[in-house]
Amino acid sequence: MSVNEPVVVLVSGGINSLVAAMGTLDTHDPHLLYCDHGHRAADAELRGVRRMSEAFCAKLHVVKLPSPAEISSVQSPAGRGEPVRSPGNERSPVGRHVAGVKLAMLGVAQQLARRLNAGSIVCGASQECAEAECERGRESADPQSTHVFFHAATTAMQMGLSAKLRVELDLPLMDLCRADILRAGLRLGVPFDLSWSCHESGERPCGGCGGCKARAAAFDALGLDDPALQVSRARTAGHN
Repeated sequence: MSVNEPVVVLVSGGINSLVAAMGTLDTHDPHLLYCDHGHRAADAELRGVRRMSEAFCAKLHVVKLPSPAEISSVQSPAGRGEPVRSPGNERSPVGRHVAGVKLAMLGVAQQLARRLNAGSIVCGASQECAEAECERGRESADPQSTHVFFHAATTAMQMGLSAKLRVELDLPLMDLCRADILRAGLRLGVPFDLSWSCHESGERPCGGCGGCKARAAAFDALGLDDPALQVSRARTAGHN
């Protein structure tokens, strides 16, 4: 890829996507892509992603994917399916590990990449992180964060394009644990206070979910304080 060529970066607002996005700044024109699929953390994640976009001077693209509730259906007396939608702003109680959601995100990213004439999609997924969190018993491992999954997804994506329209999938953090991802981010000067790892939305992280615990363990492993917690405390104090 040439310098300043556009690149699509899938972002969730968390540490991994922040590090992956910052790794593209010196050599490419990053376009951040955030997909809201109706999960509880979406509002807080999007706030963080918008701050990332402003800090990086990067274009932000936001896509609303249907939540599981919005694509389910019941049979009407006439035999026709009627969509069941979540009332108001109700969010799904599930976390980020939703069946099929990463395939949907990659599909949207591929469409955006073709529109921008971008040669690659960058994703901060890590098989090491997924396996470590499973071993700690925090949550089941995400099968959509493995080499096998992304190999199959890449094959499917390329089969849908002609040879002249190849879009590569770049997974720079795939074999790094979260502590090593933090180290990589520190070398890059990543502003970790902009990130959000909690599975809930709010002014401050809940501290009890799998995302919060994994994040705390990574900062503890490096003997560092989490700057995002310091910022959230300051914001909360400012509101009082």
